[in-house]
Amino acid sequence: IRGRADTVRKVGGRVFMLIRRSFCKVQVVAEANDNTPKQLVKYCEKIKSESIVDIVGTVKLTKEKIATATPDSLQLIEIVVKKIYVVAGVEANQLPFEITDASRPEQTDNDENENESKDNNNNKNKKFVNVGQKIRLDNRWIDLRTIANHAIFRIQAGV
Repeated sequence: IRGRADTVRKVGGRVFMLIRRSFCKVQVVAEANDNTPKQLVKYCEKIKSESIVDIVGTVKLTKEKIATATPDSLQLIEIVVKKIYVVAGVEANQLPFEITDASRPEQTDNDENENESKDNNNNKNKKFVNVGQKIRLDNRWIDLRTIANHAIFRIQAGV
C-alpha cells in the first residue's frame, strides 16, 4: 500500500505506524523476527510523520480493535511489514506545523484562563502549540489534511 505516515511510535522492540490514505487509516507494525531484520525496524523508527511510504507486507487479523484505525472495517486488521520504501520523506522541522496541532480546536482567551487555573490546581502545566488562522491559510495544503476538513469534504461529496 502507499500512504502517508500519520503517526510513528516505538513500543518495546516494535514500531507501530498509522498509515493514512484519503479518509482511511490502517495500522502497520514492524518487529524484528526471522523474516524481518532489525535494520528494517530501526529504519521504520526514523520515518517522520507525513512522509509518503510504500509498504509491502501481510495482512493479519488482530485480537483487539485498533481504535485509531478508520473506518471500523479496518480496526480488526494490521499489516506486518516485510519491506518499506520512503517515496517522499519529510525532514525534521520542514513542515510549518503538525497536523495534530492543527486538529486541536483553537482556544479563546477565556478558555486559556480557565485551563490555566485548572492546570495550576492540578499542578499540570501542559501547553500545546496553537495554530492560528493566518498560519493555516498560508499553509492550506497541510491544513486540508486535518480530520475536520476531511469531514467537510465527505459531507460535500454526499450532497
